[in-house]
This record gives sequence, structure tokens and C-alpha cells, in this order.
Amino acid sequence: MVIYQPPEPGLLALFGSYHMVSLLLVISWHCTLLEPTPPPSGFVVEPFAFVCVIFMIQIIAAERNFPLSFKLCFLVVTTSLHMIVPMFSIGPTEPLLVLSGNLAGLVGGYALNSDHQRLLGMLEIAAINRRADSRLNHVIKGQCGGANGFISAILARLDTEPESAFVKELRESLKDVQGMLNDAADWCHSREVFVQLESNRYVSKMSRISLRSYLKTQVRPSDTVDSIEEVVVDRNLVRLFVHEALSNAFKYSEPRSTLSLKAFLEEGKHTWLREA
Repeated sequence: MVIYQPPEPGLLALFGSYHMVSLLLVISWHCTLLEPTPPPSGFVVEPFAFVCVIFMIQIIAAERNFPLSFKLCFLVVTTSLHMIVPMFSIGPTEPLLVLSGNLAGLVGGYALNSDHQRLLGMLEIAAINRRADSRLNHVIKGQCGGANGFISAILARLDTEPESAFVKELRESLKDVQGMLNDAADWCHSREVFVQLESNRYVSKMSRISLRSYLKTQVRPSDTVDSIEEVVVDRNLVRLFVHEALSNAFKYSEPRSTLSLKAFLEEGKHTWLREA
């Protein structure tokens, strides 16, 4: 689809003035030099072809955002010319045909121009949303970095405390939260993955990962993981799938319940992930 940008106001005014002068010259030429053709003996195509040309001129004027005064002036001039000095000698039908072509072009141009302006508005809103998303990504990454710094300070303080079961569990939990914050920051960097997935343009990049170790970093210390050790998969898609599955599991599971996460290969070498 071709999107025509509106011309500059100064250029539009100059262009409109130029066409007004051109219309005056056409009037002078039409009234002084044109000799009407003899009345036709039957059906002729030329008047209808001329009306189609007028219709297209009105459509193009609307697409190029010409002022309404120009389009109305064109309507009045062309209709008047064919009333004063008929070009095709078909009687009262000639100015009516010219007027009909102008009116149809005005209405059609208005409809097309409305859709055009609506599409431009939608594109502008999409551009605003992209800029807002970019700023939001920076804010999220900044907040994740700040929270990560606080957790690092707490972990450093815990290293000075006497070792106990509570301190050990708290340290492990904070490290898990720190890993989640790092993952959130990474996903902000990987926003392009979401854009490509939504537009069906994503191309998988296969790599070997330690699936069991990765899954253990995504669950709580009390949860269990039963998984194959290594697998060749798309790292981004695995992260996306695991995050969505675990977020739903954490959201809808009972408080203090234990999750059992299983990943295994079935026949055909497909990897399956299941939570219980």
C-alpha cells in the first residue's frame, strides 16, 4: 500500500494557485477556439470517457489533499464550460454527466481520504507505542538493575552473618530472585524476539543447552526437577515457554505447594515439558 504524505502548506497554496490560472486558461481556450462536434447519430463513448477522467482528477485531488476550494472550483468550471460551449453536442445530458462525474469524484475522494487519514493516524499511534515501549524497557532494565544491586548488598551482608539453615535458605532464595531480575533485563534486551514471533518472521537458532541446570535455576529450592541433561533447542523459545509455564504454575498453585517439573524426550526426539 502506498501512503502519500500531505504536501507542505506553502507548496500546496502555490500548486493550487497554479491550477487556478490553468483553469482560467482552459476556460478562455474552450470558449474561443473550441468548435462543438456535430450531434452524434447514436451512442458514443467519448462523453463517458471524459466523465471518467473528471472522476479520476477529483480522486487524485482528494488523495493529494488539495483544498476543497480547488475541487469545488474545478466542479463549477467544468460543468459551466459544458453548459456554455458543449464539447460533445449531446444536449442537456452533457453538463449533467460532467456534474455527476465531479460529484462522484468528490464523494469517493472524501471516502478514500478519510480512510487515508485514519490509516495515517493508526501508523502514528503505532509509532508512539513503539517509542513508549522503548522507554518502558529502559525503565524496567533500570529498576531490575537497582533491585539487583540491593540484593547483592544483602548477600554481601549475609556472608558476614553466622551460617545457619535460615541464612542458607535466604541466600539461595535471594540468588533465585537475582536470577529472575537478570532474566527480566535480558528479555527487555530480547524484545525483538517478541516482535518477530508476533509477525511470524522469527527464525529459530538451535544451540546445545543444559536443560536440567537451567530448569533448576527457574524454580524454588523446594520444587523438584526431573529432566534430561542436555538438548539442542532454540534457547529463546525455551526461555519463553518455561517462563510462561512457570508463571501460570506459581499463580494458580496452592500456597506452599511443591512443583514437580519434568522435561523428557519422546519418540521422534521432541522435547516435552510438564509441571505437576
